[in-house]
Parts: sequence; structure tokens; C-alpha cells
Amino acid sequence: MTNESILIVEDDGVIALRMQELLIKTGYHAPDPVAFGEDALEQIARSRPDLVLMDIELMGEIDGIETARLIQERFDIPVIYLTAYVDDHRLAKAKETTPYGYIVKPFMDRELMATIEMALHRHCLDRKLRESEQRYHAVVDKAAEGMILIDCKSRRLLEANPAFIRLAGYDRKELYGLDVSTILSGVDDDGEAMMTEICSETGYTGEVRIRCKDATLLDAEIATGVVSLKGANPMVSLVAHDITDRKRAAEALGQVNRKMHFLTQITRHDIANSLTAALSYNGSMKNLVQEQEAKTYLAKQEAALNTINRQIQFTKLYEEIGVKPPAWLSLEKVVHAAMAQFDRNLFDLPPWNSLLEIYADPLFEKVFYNLFENAIRHAGTLKKIHLSSRESGEGLIITVQDDGQGIAPEKKEEIFTRGFGSNTGLGFYLREILDITSITIRETGDEGKGARFEIVVPRGVYRSSDIPK
Repeated sequence: MTNESILIVEDDGVIALRMQELLIKTGYHAPDPVAFGEDALEQIARSRPDLVLMDIELMGEIDGIETARLIQERFDIPVIYLTAYVDDHRLAKAKETTPYGYIVKPFMDRELMATIEMALHRHCLDRKLRESEQRYHAVVDKAAEGMILIDCKSRRLLEANPAFIRLAGYDRKELYGLDVSTILSGVDDDGEAMMTEICSETGYTGEVRIRCKDATLLDAEIATGVVSLKGANPMVSLVAHDITDRKRAAEALGQVNRKMHFLTQITRHDIANSLTAALSYNGSMKNLVQEQEAKTYLAKQEAALNTINRQIQFTKLYEEIGVKPPAWLSLEKVVHAAMAQFDRNLFDLPPWNSLLEIYADPLFEKVFYNLFENAIRHAGTLKKIHLSSRESGEGLIITVQDDGQGIAPEKKEEIFTRGFGSNTGLGFYLREILDITSITIRETGDEGKGARFEIVVPRGVYRSSDIPK
């Protein structure tokens, strides 16, 4: 049993009753037929049948074609035409209402039933397709990011969502058919190479400039992907994110940083010169003064001046943090560069994965250098420094472990506080470098068995095709 409801609109009573009996016999629900277009519209509004069998020639003020047009306009119900006429003019008018079938009288029962089944099935598919399209348009039209569809062969724009239209400043009609190279410009000005990559199977991800209607240029990050449909030219979907304000802010911040960097250099240089002079005067005073008490104070003064000098020199390290943007750095290259100034025999390295990269401040190398240097200086009976990496629930864990004397439990956090130890807070400095990209560092070794530093790189801040588990 199908249970679908089919309304018959037919002014020939014999044919209408015959069709009603056939439909009921086959398992369809068939209410009493109607002979007028006006009655059909009222009946459809009340009962909402699943399909309408419509005679083109009806009694009343509106014919079957006009009735079908109103059904299409008001209701989502498929119509199959029944007619004894097949002239071109009538067919052309009927096509305008997009019917789901056109049966010429007299017809065979099997022909009618097959047409009905196909119409109901096709309408079900059409409804699902429309619903899918509506969901797609709801997402695309409300998206904050600009989206366009490009014909790969002609490189012309086929579709654009409202966000891209607002972004580029064109109206909808102006954008359609426009050569995409006229509105997209490569940051490196190699537009042809960029367009070739955009239309490639692998797609394109990177920065471009969008040339607006008023000739202004906007910076944008884009990502593209190929869309292939049978019988059609390959197309590319492109999503654009406006980063103009972000880049302007970054450039302004960069200028401020450069000015502050320059000012800090000058200030540090002037202070260093004054400290050198003060230490020189202090040395001369020590040679002139005979009283022991005065010499004691001069020694304390010299120690204070040397402390100030070390602190001033330490500011040079901080001055470099964040000056350059983070980048993807090869862990293998970073570690080997940090090891270059020490005895290679001190290090025990795993077979590093050369594809492993960390997104970090360019000073990332200094983190390893300072860990190595501190181990060699303070570990006492140091023989080896072991390095390893593994993936865990936290992300990537990079371990630097020595076999020296280790660190007391109460000092594990203190070593990362500013001013701890004899190196004016280098542990604090390491955390500052790592924190730029949310990387953390902790000490997990056992006192008497060596220090163990774990650098925790969260997911998304490292990448590789092969990471040891």
C-alpha cells in the first residue's frame, strides 16, 4: 500500500471515475474528482494531496495550465497533465509550469501508473534537493567569510555570497562573469602563478589582495578546493577572510616595537657607558683609600655595580623576544644549532624525525642552548644529556634530561622565577620565549638522578607525518 493521496481534476466524468477506481485499486487514496480549476485549488488548500492529475481543458474560468501554475505558485505539489491535444503551442505553455508528466488521451492504465510512480519518486528527490540547497544557502548566505565559485576553464566568477559582495564593493550582477584575476592579486604580484595554483587539484592556501570596485586593496587569507561535476567544467570554491585590519595593526605594532627596540639600545648603551665609568672610578678609589671600612664599602659598591651591569645585559635578551613573528621551525635543526657550541659527545640523540616542526618564536634555539649550558655548568658529575620526543594527550613532549645531581623538589618552580640563581632569571626568560605560542616547560627530574626538563608543545603548534608515540 502506498497511501499517497492523488487528486483528479477532470471534467469528463467517465474518465475521472475510471481513474479514481484504478488509483484506489492500486493502493492510492483518491478523493472525489473535481471538474473546475477553482474547485481544485480549494480542495488542495484543504487536503494537500501528494499529486494532482490535471486535465488541460477544464470547465470554468481557468484552464488546467493556469490551475497548475497557481498550484506551483502556492503549493509544493507535483502535477501530471492529461490531454487529448499535443499541438506545439499547448506543449510550450504546459512546459512553463514544469509538470512531472504529460499523458495523451486515450492512455493505457500501465502508462498512467508508471508515470504517477515516477512523478512521486522524482518529486521526493526534488524536495530533498531543494531542502539541501536551502540549508547550503542558509550557511553560505549568512557566513561572515566571503565565498565565491570560479570556473576553472574561463577563470570567471560564477557565484558569490553576500559577504564577498560586501567585501569587494560590487553589486551581484557586476561580479558574475567577471574574470577573477581582476579582483584577486597575488601578494608577490605573480598573479598568473597564483591563479594556476588556485585552479589546481591541490588548491591554494595563503594570502592575497582583493581589488575592490573602488580600486582599494584588501589583504585576505584564502583557501580553495576543486569542485567537480559530471558534464561541467571543473570549478573552484574559494573562501576569503579579510585580514586587512589585522595586518595594519601588526604593522603599526611592528613600528612601535622597532622604535622601542632602538630606544632601548640607545638607553642600554648609555647606561653601560656610565657603569663602565663608575666601575673605573670605583677601582681608582680602592687604590687610593687605605681605611678597611672604606674598602669594604667600595667592594660592596663594586658588587652592586656589577649586578646592575648584568641586569642591563640581561635586558638585551628580552629585547629580542617577539621582535620577529613565530615561524615553523625544524626541531632537528634547532637542536643541532644549539648543540654546535658544546662537545658533541655529551649528547645522546634519538633518530630525529626530520619532518617534525614546531611553531615558535625564532629564539626557540636559545631555549635549548640555555638548558644545555645550565646542565654543563651546574650538573656536577654530568656525563650525558639525553634528548627525546613523544606524543601524549597534552601534545608533543620534548625531553631534555641529564645525569647530573638534579634539582631539589622545593626549587623546581623557583628556577623559573625571575631573578632566581646566578644567571638573573634565565629560567623566566625561557618561559617567556615559549609562552608566545603557548608552549610550556617544567622540571620533572629526581634529585640525585639528574635534571629533567619537559617542553610541552600543544596540538596545533607542531606538525609532522611521523611522530613517535
